[in-house]
Amino acid sequence: MKKRNPIVISMGDPAGVGPEVIHGALKRAKALASRDVIVVGDVVSYARSVGESTELHGYHIVPYEDFLVASADMMREFERVGKGKRKPYFLDLGVGDGGIDLGEGSAASGAVAVSALSAAVDLLEHGSVDTLVTGPISKLWAREAGFDFAGHTEFLGSLFGGQPVMLFVGGGLKVALVTIHVPLKDVRELVTYERVESIIRAVTLTLQHDFAIDSPRIAVCGLNPHAGENGRIGNHDQQVVEPVIRDLKKEGYDVSGPHASDTVFLRAAMDQSYDAVVAMYHDQGLIPAKLLSCGEAVNVTANLSVIRTSPDHGTAYDIAGKGMARADSMLAAIELADAISRRREGEDVPPCPIELPINLSALKPPRGSRRHKAVPAP
Repeated sequence: MKKRNPIVISMGDPAGVGPEVIHGALKRAKALASRDVIVVGDVVSYARSVGESTELHGYHIVPYEDFLVASADMMREFERVGKGKRKPYFLDLGVGDGGIDLGEGSAASGAVAVSALSAAVDLLEHGSVDTLVTGPISKLWAREAGFDFAGHTEFLGSLFGGQPVMLFVGGGLKVALVTIHVPLKDVRELVTYERVESIIRAVTLTLQHDFAIDSPRIAVCGLNPHAGENGRIGNHDQQVVEPVIRDLKKEGYDVSGPHASDTVFLRAAMDQSYDAVVAMYHDQGLIPAKLLSCGEAVNVTANLSVIRTSPDHGTAYDIAGKGMARADSMLAAIELADAISRRREGEDVPPCPIELPINLSALKPPRGSRRHKAVPAP
Protein backbone atom coordinates (compact mmCIF):
# COMPACT_ATOMS: atom_id res chain seq x y z
CA MET A 1 0.00 0.00 0.00
CA LYS A 2 1.24 3.45 -0.91
CA LYS A 3 2.68 5.44 1.98
CA ARG A 4 0.58 8.56 2.43
CA ASN A 5 1.37 11.77 4.27
CA PRO A 6 -0.28 12.07 7.70
CA ILE A 7 -3.32 14.18 8.47
CA VAL A 8 -2.80 16.69 11.28
CA ILE A 9 -5.70 17.79 13.52
CA SER A 10 -5.50 20.90 15.69
CA MET A 11 -7.29 20.33 18.99
CA GLY A 12 -9.33 23.53 19.03
CA ASP A 13 -10.50 25.25 22.20
CA PRO A 14 -10.06 22.84 25.14
CA ALA A 15 -13.03 24.37 26.96
CA GLY A 16 -15.33 23.42 24.09
CA VAL A 17 -16.37 20.21 22.35
CA GLY A 18 -13.34 20.02 20.04
CA PRO A 19 -11.39 17.34 21.95
CA GLU A 20 -14.38 15.07 22.49
CA VAL A 21 -15.58 15.20 18.86
CA ILE A 22 -12.03 14.55 17.62
CA HIS A 23 -11.72 11.60 19.98
CA GLY A 24 -15.13 10.24 18.98
CA ALA A 25 -14.38 10.65 15.28
CA LEU A 26 -11.00 8.90 15.49
CA LYS A 27 -12.68 5.81 16.94
CA ARG A 28 -14.62 5.51 13.68
CA ALA A 29 -12.33 7.06 11.07
CA LYS A 30 -11.55 4.76 8.15
CA ALA A 31 -8.66 7.04 7.17
CA LEU A 32 -6.58 5.53 9.98
CA ALA A 33 -6.44 2.28 8.05
CA SER A 34 -4.20 3.79 5.38
CA ARG A 35 -2.44 6.81 6.87
CA ASP A 36 -1.24 8.27 10.15
CA VAL A 37 -3.31 10.89 11.97
CA ILE A 38 -1.67 13.41 14.29
CA VAL A 39 -3.55 15.41 16.91
CA VAL A 40 -1.80 18.54 18.20
CA GLY A 41 -2.72 20.13 21.51
CA ASP A 42 -2.37 19.90 25.27
CA VAL A 43 -2.70 16.33 26.51
CA VAL A 44 -3.94 17.30 29.99
CA SER A 45 -6.81 19.36 28.58
CA TYR A 46 -7.56 16.66 26.01
CA ALA A 47 -7.70 13.88 28.59
CA ARG A 48 -10.06 15.86 30.78
CA SER A 49 -12.37 16.59 27.86
CA VAL A 50 -12.63 13.01 26.64
CA GLY A 51 -13.57 11.89 30.13
CA GLU A 52 -10.95 9.36 31.14
CA SER A 53 -7.18 9.34 31.01
CA THR A 54 -7.40 5.63 30.13
CA GLU A 55 -8.86 6.69 26.79
CA LEU A 56 -5.44 8.05 25.87
CA HIS A 57 -4.01 4.52 25.76
CA GLY A 58 -5.27 4.54 22.19
CA TYR A 59 -2.71 7.22 21.20
CA HIS A 60 1.04 7.48 20.75
CA ILE A 61 1.70 10.46 23.04
CA VAL A 62 4.86 12.34 22.08
CA PRO A 63 6.23 15.76 23.10
CA TYR A 64 5.79 18.09 20.13
CA GLU A 65 9.41 19.24 20.04
CA ASP A 66 10.71 15.65 20.09
CA PHE A 67 8.51 14.78 17.14
CA LEU A 68 9.84 17.70 15.11
CA VAL A 69 13.40 16.50 15.59
CA ALA A 70 12.89 12.87 14.58
CA SER A 71 9.39 12.42 13.18
CA ALA A 72 10.24 9.91 10.42
CA ASP A 73 12.29 7.64 12.67
CA MET A 74 9.73 7.85 15.44
CA MET A 75 6.82 6.91 13.18
CA ARG A 76 8.72 3.98 11.69
CA GLU A 77 9.49 2.65 15.17
CA PHE A 78 5.88 2.97 16.33
CA GLU A 79 4.74 1.17 13.19
CA ARG A 80 7.24 -1.62 13.83
CA VAL A 81 6.24 -2.05 17.47
CA GLY A 82 2.54 -1.91 16.58
CA LYS A 83 3.07 -4.51 13.84
CA GLY A 84 1.38 -2.29 11.28
CA LYS A 85 -1.67 -1.47 13.38
CA ARG A 86 -2.06 2.28 13.49
CA LYS A 87 -2.93 4.44 16.45
CA PRO A 88 -3.29 8.21 16.20
CA TYR A 89 -0.42 10.33 17.48
CA PHE A 90 -0.94 13.02 20.08
CA LEU A 91 1.74 15.70 19.98
CA ASP A 92 1.71 17.33 23.40
CA LEU A 93 2.58 21.02 23.52
CA GLY A 94 2.88 20.83 27.31
CA VAL A 95 1.18 24.18 27.82
CA GLY A 96 -1.08 22.92 30.62
CA ASP A 97 -4.70 23.75 31.32
CA GLY A 98 -4.29 26.19 34.18
CA GLY A 99 -7.30 28.45 34.54
CA ILE A 100 -9.41 26.55 32.00
CA ASP A 101 -12.87 25.33 32.99
CA LEU A 102 -14.69 22.93 30.70
CA GLY A 103 -17.66 24.73 29.16
CA GLU A 104 -16.32 28.23 29.80
CA GLY A 105 -14.26 29.96 27.15
CA SER A 106 -11.49 32.21 28.38
CA ALA A 107 -8.27 33.89 27.37
CA ALA A 108 -6.46 30.78 28.65
CA SER A 109 -8.50 28.38 26.52
CA GLY A 110 -8.09 30.69 23.53
CA ALA A 111 -4.32 30.65 24.01
CA VAL A 112 -4.22 26.82 23.96
CA ALA A 113 -6.37 26.77 20.82
CA VAL A 114 -4.08 29.24 19.03
CA SER A 115 -0.98 27.34 20.16
CA ALA A 116 -2.40 24.08 18.79
CA LEU A 117 -3.31 25.68 15.47
CA SER A 118 0.08 27.36 15.14
CA ALA A 119 1.90 24.11 15.88
CA ALA A 120 -0.22 22.21 13.35
CA VAL A 121 0.49 24.85 10.71
CA ASP A 122 4.21 24.58 11.51
CA LEU A 123 3.98 20.92 10.47
CA LEU A 124 2.39 22.01 7.20
CA GLU A 125 5.12 24.55 6.56
CA HIS A 126 7.77 22.05 7.63
CA GLY A 127 6.50 19.67 4.94
CA SER A 128 5.75 16.87 7.40
CA VAL A 129 2.07 16.93 6.42
CA ASP A 130 -0.07 18.53 3.71
CA THR A 131 -3.56 17.97 5.14
CA LEU A 132 -5.06 19.84 8.09
CA VAL A 133 -8.33 19.33 9.98
CA THR A 134 -9.07 22.05 12.50
CA GLY A 135 -10.99 21.75 15.74
CA PRO A 136 -13.35 24.62 16.57
CA ILE A 137 -12.03 27.79 18.17
CA SER A 138 -13.72 30.82 19.65
CA LYS A 139 -12.86 33.89 17.58
CA LEU A 140 -13.41 36.06 20.65
CA TRP A 141 -10.97 34.19 22.89
CA ALA A 142 -8.52 33.51 20.06
CA ARG A 143 -8.25 37.26 19.51
CA GLU A 144 -7.48 37.65 23.19
CA ALA A 145 -4.51 35.35 22.54
CA GLY A 146 -3.26 37.50 19.68
CA PHE A 147 -4.98 35.74 16.77
CA ASP A 148 -5.60 38.71 14.51
CA PHE A 149 -7.76 37.05 11.85
CA ALA A 150 -11.50 36.73 11.27
CA GLY A 151 -11.18 32.93 11.12
CA HIS A 152 -9.17 29.91 9.98
CA THR A 153 -9.84 30.65 6.32
CA GLU A 154 -8.25 34.09 6.39
CA PHE A 155 -5.38 32.87 8.56
CA LEU A 156 -4.44 30.06 6.17
CA GLY A 157 -4.78 32.37 3.18
CA SER A 158 -2.21 34.70 4.72
CA LEU A 159 0.28 31.84 5.05
CA PHE A 160 -0.17 29.79 1.92
CA GLY A 161 -0.97 32.43 -0.66
CA GLY A 162 -3.74 32.59 -3.19
CA GLN A 163 -7.30 33.57 -2.49
CA PRO A 164 -8.82 31.08 -0.03
CA VAL A 165 -12.41 30.11 -0.75
CA MET A 166 -14.83 28.94 1.93
CA LEU A 167 -16.66 25.91 0.53
CA PHE A 168 -19.26 24.02 2.56
CA VAL A 169 -20.04 20.42 1.62
CA GLY A 170 -23.10 18.55 2.88
CA GLY A 171 -26.81 18.13 2.50
CA GLY A 172 -26.44 17.38 -1.19
CA LEU A 173 -24.79 20.76 -1.66
CA LYS A 174 -21.43 22.36 -2.26
CA VAL A 175 -21.69 26.05 -1.42
CA ALA A 176 -18.91 28.60 -1.96
CA LEU A 177 -18.90 32.16 -0.63
CA VAL A 178 -17.89 35.35 -2.43
CA THR A 179 -17.59 37.22 0.89
CA ILE A 180 -17.02 35.59 4.26
CA HIS A 181 -16.78 37.25 7.66
CA VAL A 182 -17.83 40.81 6.85
CA PRO A 183 -20.77 42.97 7.98
CA LEU A 184 -23.79 42.92 5.68
CA LYS A 185 -23.44 46.65 5.11
CA ASP A 186 -20.08 46.02 3.39
CA VAL A 187 -21.13 43.10 1.19
CA ARG A 188 -22.36 45.07 -1.82
CA GLU A 189 -19.10 46.97 -2.15
CA LEU A 190 -17.08 43.73 -1.92
CA VAL A 191 -19.10 41.89 -4.57
CA THR A 192 -17.06 43.07 -7.55
CA TYR A 193 -16.69 41.67 -11.05
CA GLU A 194 -13.14 40.56 -10.27
CA ARG A 195 -14.01 38.80 -7.03
CA VAL A 196 -17.05 36.97 -8.37
CA GLU A 197 -15.05 35.87 -11.42
CA SER A 198 -12.11 34.60 -9.34
CA ILE A 199 -14.40 32.64 -7.00
CA ILE A 200 -16.16 30.90 -9.89
CA ARG A 201 -12.83 30.01 -11.49
CA ALA A 202 -11.44 28.73 -8.16
CA VAL A 203 -14.55 26.66 -7.40
CA THR A 204 -14.46 25.10 -10.86
CA LEU A 205 -10.83 24.03 -10.41
CA THR A 206 -11.53 22.74 -6.91
CA LEU A 207 -14.42 20.59 -8.09
CA GLN A 208 -12.26 19.19 -10.87
CA HIS A 209 -9.12 18.47 -8.83
CA ASP A 210 -10.47 17.77 -5.32
CA PHE A 211 -13.90 16.27 -6.08
CA ALA A 212 -13.24 14.55 -9.44
CA ILE A 213 -16.04 16.40 -11.25
CA ASP A 214 -14.77 16.84 -14.80
CA SER A 215 -17.28 19.45 -16.03
CA PRO A 216 -18.68 21.27 -13.00
CA ARG A 217 -22.05 23.03 -13.24
CA ILE A 218 -21.99 26.22 -11.20
CA ALA A 219 -25.07 28.17 -10.13
CA VAL A 220 -24.50 31.76 -8.99
CA CYS A 221 -26.84 33.45 -6.51
CA GLY A 222 -27.97 36.98 -6.97
CA LEU A 223 -27.05 39.50 -4.33
CA ASN A 224 -30.54 40.99 -4.08
CA PRO A 225 -33.89 39.27 -3.45
CA HIS A 226 -35.08 37.52 -6.62
CA ALA A 227 -31.70 38.39 -8.17
CA GLY A 228 -32.84 41.98 -8.47
CA GLU A 229 -35.92 41.33 -10.65
CA ASN A 230 -34.33 42.99 -13.66
CA GLY A 231 -33.37 46.06 -11.69
CA ARG A 232 -36.59 46.56 -9.75
CA ILE A 233 -34.91 45.41 -6.50
CA GLY A 234 -31.46 46.83 -7.05
CA ASN A 235 -29.24 46.76 -10.12
CA HIS A 236 -26.07 45.15 -8.74
CA ASP A 237 -26.89 41.73 -10.15
CA GLN A 238 -27.45 43.11 -13.64
CA GLN A 239 -24.43 45.41 -13.58
CA VAL A 240 -21.87 43.15 -11.88
CA VAL A 241 -22.92 39.49 -11.63
CA GLU A 242 -24.51 38.98 -15.04
CA PRO A 243 -21.47 40.24 -17.00
CA VAL A 244 -19.23 37.78 -15.13
CA ILE A 245 -21.48 34.87 -16.02
CA ARG A 246 -21.80 35.97 -19.62
CA ASP A 247 -18.03 36.30 -20.06
CA LEU A 248 -17.22 32.96 -18.41
CA LYS A 249 -19.78 31.19 -20.56
CA LYS A 250 -17.91 32.44 -23.61
CA GLU A 251 -14.80 30.71 -22.22
CA GLY A 252 -16.68 27.43 -21.89
CA TYR A 253 -17.60 27.49 -18.20
CA ASP A 254 -20.89 25.79 -17.33
CA VAL A 255 -22.16 28.62 -15.14
CA SER A 256 -25.64 30.08 -14.79
CA GLY A 257 -27.44 32.84 -12.93
CA PRO A 258 -27.83 35.07 -11.16
CA HIS A 259 -30.43 32.86 -9.51
CA ALA A 260 -32.92 33.79 -6.82
CA SER A 261 -31.33 32.45 -3.65
CA ASP A 262 -34.67 31.41 -2.14
CA THR A 263 -35.04 28.61 -4.71
CA VAL A 264 -31.62 27.68 -6.10
CA PHE A 265 -30.38 25.72 -3.07
CA LEU A 266 -33.38 23.40 -2.98
CA ARG A 267 -33.05 22.78 -6.72
CA ALA A 268 -29.38 22.00 -6.30
CA ALA A 269 -30.00 19.62 -3.39
CA MET A 270 -33.16 17.88 -4.59
CA ASP A 271 -32.67 17.73 -8.35
CA GLN A 272 -28.84 17.82 -8.38
CA SER A 273 -29.14 20.42 -11.13
CA TYR A 274 -25.79 21.96 -10.13
CA ASP A 275 -22.52 20.72 -8.71
CA ALA A 276 -21.98 23.86 -6.64
CA VAL A 277 -23.72 27.08 -5.72
CA VAL A 278 -21.81 30.35 -5.35
CA ALA A 279 -23.42 32.55 -2.69
CA MET A 280 -22.69 36.22 -2.26
CA TYR A 281 -22.46 36.36 1.53
CA HIS A 282 -22.07 34.18 4.60
CA ASP A 283 -25.63 33.55 5.77
CA GLN A 284 -27.07 33.36 2.25
CA GLY A 285 -25.01 30.25 1.65
CA LEU A 286 -24.48 28.66 5.04
CA ILE A 287 -28.05 28.66 6.36
CA PRO A 288 -29.29 26.26 3.63
CA ALA A 289 -26.06 24.23 3.71
CA LYS A 290 -26.19 23.65 7.45
CA LEU A 291 -29.95 23.17 7.53
CA LEU A 292 -30.00 20.50 4.83
CA SER A 293 -26.92 18.70 6.16
CA CYS A 294 -28.47 18.23 9.61
CA GLY A 295 -25.26 19.00 11.47
CA GLU A 296 -22.89 16.95 9.33
CA ALA A 297 -21.53 19.54 6.87
CA VAL A 298 -17.82 20.09 6.32
CA ASN A 299 -16.05 23.40 5.80
CA VAL A 300 -13.34 23.13 3.13
CA THR A 301 -10.81 25.92 2.61
CA ALA A 302 -10.45 25.63 -1.15
CA ASN A 303 -7.93 27.15 -3.55
CA LEU A 304 -4.87 26.55 -1.36
CA SER A 305 -1.78 24.43 -1.94
CA VAL A 306 -2.56 22.59 1.32
CA ILE A 307 -5.80 20.85 2.27
CA ARG A 308 -7.89 22.08 5.16
CA THR A 309 -11.27 20.90 6.40
CA SER A 310 -13.23 21.41 9.62
CA PRO A 311 -16.59 20.50 11.13
CA ASP A 312 -19.46 22.89 10.54
CA HIS A 313 -19.93 23.82 14.21
CA GLY A 314 -18.24 25.97 16.81
CA THR A 315 -17.00 25.38 20.33
CA ALA A 316 -20.47 24.66 21.78
CA TYR A 317 -19.37 25.53 25.31
CA ASP A 318 -22.89 24.88 26.62
CA ILE A 319 -22.70 21.13 25.96
CA ALA A 320 -18.97 20.54 26.42
CA GLY A 321 -18.21 17.56 28.65
CA LYS A 322 -21.87 16.51 28.92
CA GLY A 323 -21.75 13.63 26.48
CA MET A 324 -24.08 15.45 24.08
CA ALA A 325 -21.65 16.48 21.32
CA ARG A 326 -21.95 14.52 18.07
CA ALA A 327 -18.76 13.61 16.25
CA ASP A 328 -20.41 13.19 12.82
CA SER A 329 -19.23 16.46 11.31
CA MET A 330 -15.67 15.98 12.57
CA LEU A 331 -15.64 12.43 11.23
CA ALA A 332 -16.88 13.71 7.86
CA ALA A 333 -14.15 16.40 7.90
CA ILE A 334 -11.43 13.77 8.46
CA GLU A 335 -12.77 11.42 5.79
CA LEU A 336 -13.22 14.21 3.24
CA ALA A 337 -9.72 15.53 3.89
CA ASP A 338 -8.38 12.03 3.30
CA ALA A 339 -10.36 11.69 0.05
CA ILE A 340 -9.21 15.06 -1.30
CA SER A 341 -5.58 14.24 -0.48
CA ARG A 342 -5.80 10.92 -2.30
CA ARG A 343 -7.45 12.51 -5.33
CA ARG A 344 -4.66 15.07 -5.53
CA GLU A 345 -2.25 12.16 -5.60
CA GLY A 346 -4.06 10.74 -8.63
CA GLU A 347 -6.17 8.03 -6.98
CA ASP A 348 -9.67 7.22 -8.19
CA VAL A 349 -11.58 7.81 -4.95
CA PRO A 350 -15.37 7.31 -4.74
CA PRO A 351 -17.45 10.08 -3.14
CA CYS A 352 -17.52 10.22 0.64
CA PRO A 353 -20.98 9.96 2.24
CA ILE A 354 -20.90 13.73 2.86
CA GLU A 355 -20.56 14.31 -0.90
CA LEU A 356 -23.58 12.22 -1.87
CA PRO A 357 -27.09 13.55 -2.54
CA ILE A 358 -29.47 13.26 0.38
CA ASN A 359 -33.01 11.92 0.31
CA LEU A 360 -35.31 14.90 0.54
CA SER A 361 -38.45 13.04 -0.53
CA ALA A 362 -39.79 13.39 3.00
CA LEU A 363 -40.12 17.11 2.35
CA LYS A 364 -42.53 16.47 -0.51
CA PRO A 365 -46.18 15.73 0.35
CA PRO A 366 -47.35 12.31 -0.89
CA ARG A 367 -49.16 12.27 -4.22
CA GLY A 368 -52.85 12.97 -3.82
CA SER A 369 -52.47 14.25 -0.26
CA ARG A 370 -54.21 17.44 0.77
CA ARG A 371 -52.41 20.13 2.66
CA HIS A 372 -54.06 21.22 5.88
CA LYS A 373 -55.37 24.72 5.88
CA ALA A 374 -53.80 27.03 8.37
CA VAL A 375 -56.22 27.82 11.17
CA PRO A 376 -55.76 31.11 13.03
CA ALA A 377 -55.05 30.73 16.71
CA PRO A 378 -58.03 31.62 18.91
